Amino acid sequence: MAAAVAVTAAALITKTTDIAIDLGTRSGQVLAGEATSWASVDIRGRDVYLRGDAPSEDDRQLAIERLSRLYGVRTVDASAAGLLTEIRPYVTTLERNGNTVALIGAVPSLPDRARILGALAAAVPGLGVVDHSLLARGKADDRYFDVMRALYGVPALLAHGKVTLTDKAVTIEGEAVSNVAYDRLKTFAPSLPEGYGLTSVKVSRPLASPFVWSIDRDDNGVTVSGFVPDPATRNTLLDAVRQTIGPRNVFDNLDYASGAPNGFAETAAAAADYLDLLASAHIAFSDHTLVISGRAASPEAYRTLNAYLETWNPPGFVLQKSVELPIVEPFTLTISKSHGRVTVTGFVPTDDADSNISDAAQAIAGDNEPVVETTLADGAPAGFDAAAQFAIGLLAKLDEGTALLSGTHLTLSGAAATSGDFLELQAAIANPPAGYDVGNGVTPPVVAPYVWSMAKDAEQLTITGSTPSEAIRAAIRAIVEGSSDDLGLVDRSGLGAGLDPSIDLVAVARKAAAILDELDTGEVRLTGNALSVTGKASTAEASTAISGEIDALPAGVAKGKVEVSAPTAFHFFVERGFDTVTLDGDLVDDAMRKTLRAAADRAFGKADILDSSEVAKGVPAGAGDATLFAIRAASLLAKGNVSVEGTTVRVTGSAFTAAGAAHLPSELSAAVPPGFTLEVAVNAMPAETPLEAVACGKEMDAVLNRTPVRFDDGVATIAADSRGVIDRLGALALRCPSARLVLTATVSGADAARAQILGESRARNVAGSFAEIGIDPGRLTAKGDAGAADGFSITLAAP
Repeated sequence: MAAAVAVTAAALITKTTDIAIDLGTRSGQVLAGEATSWASVDIRGRDVYLRGDAPSEDDRQLAIERLSRLYGVRTVDASAAGLLTEIRPYVTTLERNGNTVALIGAVPSLPDRARILGALAAAVPGLGVVDHSLLARGKADDRYFDVMRALYGVPALLAHGKVTLTDKAVTIEGEAVSNVAYDRLKTFAPSLPEGYGLTSVKVSRPLASPFVWSIDRDDNGVTVSGFVPDPATRNTLLDAVRQTIGPRNVFDNLDYASGAPNGFAETAAAAADYLDLLASAHIAFSDHTLVISGRAASPEAYRTLNAYLETWNPPGFVLQKSVELPIVEPFTLTISKSHGRVTVTGFVPTDDADSNISDAAQAIAGDNEPVVETTLADGAPAGFDAAAQFAIGLLAKLDEGTALLSGTHLTLSGAAATSGDFLELQAAIANPPAGYDVGNGVTPPVVAPYVWSMAKDAEQLTITGSTPSEAIRAAIRAIVEGSSDDLGLVDRSGLGAGLDPSIDLVAVARKAAAILDELDTGEVRLTGNALSVTGKASTAEASTAISGEIDALPAGVAKGKVEVSAPTAFHFFVERGFDTVTLDGDLVDDAMRKTLRAAADRAFGKADILDSSEVAKGVPAGAGDATLFAIRAASLLAKGNVSVEGTTVRVTGSAFTAAGAAHLPSELSAAVPPGFTLEVAVNAMPAETPLEAVACGKEMDAVLNRTPVRFDDGVATIAADSRGVIDRLGALALRCPSARLVLTATVSGADAARAQILGESRARNVAGSFAEIGIDPGRLTAKGDAGAADGFSITLAAP
């Protein structure tokens, strides 16, 4: 009997174990669905104990119901099954840091977490995805997942930062990975469900470290490089440069970045203001270090710049300066002596040389103190100090005279007091310092022929020749200084006898100053009693005024040779905007105007054309060809100017693309009218923001509606005056790199087969031009077609 009981008990235990295993297996199966995947169970006989935290009460009840319906379950105990913690506000964040994107904050459930991580990994290829999220209830509604789908790709646009969904509000903050990404983020407008919104985008441009910015000036112009924080600062600084040196040949190599130190824009603009004092310059920022270096434009500029920099302490910046002396060519020094009074003017290379020259001047000045008015400058030849002292030693043998050192040439002029002094001077001149030669202009006391002159160039007025006395020389200098405006004055005249007594040299100098005031450059020279004038008049009125001055000469002075050139007789100007054109200048007649307008209408299509040109007298032969050439040149520009001054055609501005800017000089050089010269300074327009394909197509349609693409009659060659619109269309194509374009040329007046062949050839030529601009030929399809009229169109290929 005891054995039977034991067997029965063992059977019951075995059966109970089997029931628990069976219930456990089937419980796992009914809970395997996504809605109940959070749940687990304990089995005790036929009783099931539910465990885990449900995403919602509905999910909890669903798990209870599924377990209760299982065959063999006696009871379901859900007392240990709770709900996920509820969070308010409900915050989910995608945070980018380096090469990793982290999911942070709350997610609704384990399956939702897996889906979010998978979608995020697909949206940011190349970046690692890590999970720092927690399971929690509290999301606004099920549209939460629609919002998250709109945000997965945003971390790829950030170098570091985060995208946060707080209940129904989306915020973005951080540093953009590129300027293109910055532009996309600033204009980011996701399609969100009703009630949800993008409330804040606080992103900065890519960080530049160090933050650098520079201006470099050389003979070719001024290049502005480095970074600026925003377009407004870029425009402000470029305007500051242009206002200082003028608008031409300012090259913009700037890019955008964050990281500018405080006060950068104001300090950079102030530094740019020093450009006009420097012939060559390197002005550079690197974070808080500012370097101003280069070579001064003139001695006056050297003194001015150093005076400014001594007192300038821009807040927050360390100023380092290295300004070299200006190079003076020729390097001149004038030493004059009159009755023991010695005057030294001109340039010296060092303070030591200045001191040595002053001592040597004192030695020949006797009891009088020499007047030394020298300026430090660079460019002196080797041995200049010794040569200057040698020149002063020669002056010791003259009663009155001038020694002019110009480079390695010494010119000595004046009158020897006696024949003995003259001979001794000749002997000394025979042994000049090594590397120097001497032009001996010393004469016996009488000068014949008597010569005096005054010359003007862009920099200075120069007096040369002989004056009867130091007093007259000083009076002439006073006259010239009073009329020189901003020009420098160099007095290289010497003392000499031989002037006709009837001539008042001071009156001659006054007349010369009046004549030179009407000249851009030139010379007034008195030789004997004849006054000659050569030079270039600033205006036609100035040329007339000079004729009047020459007809009323001082007593004793006769009219000599007069060679004064008149200003340029022909002017023409084309100013090109995107869709505006201004014409101005001189025309031969109304027929020329009609021809010009026809060419402008063809080249610029429906652009607004303002014609201010006028028929004028004296327009030279070839002017018509030059104006038509100017129209063609302007058609190749996006913005800029084409000017014809005399026989010089200047083209400045920007082409639509870098390829257009590169090809423009050679294309125009082959077509310059005979007798005219061409000067070109053209760069490319800055790259613009990308366009969606549809927007790109609309932009191209707008361009073609205003300015059609034309081809030479009967052939596939693109017409010369359509090269500019091809460049403009190519610039648009570069802005939509994903768009596939169909280029179709329509041909009229031919059978369908011929029209298709010619049209396709024309379309291929346009495609070839696009390829030169940098457009992938794989994006382009060339087609030809027959039509009622010749034409050209661009359409988007079907997806």
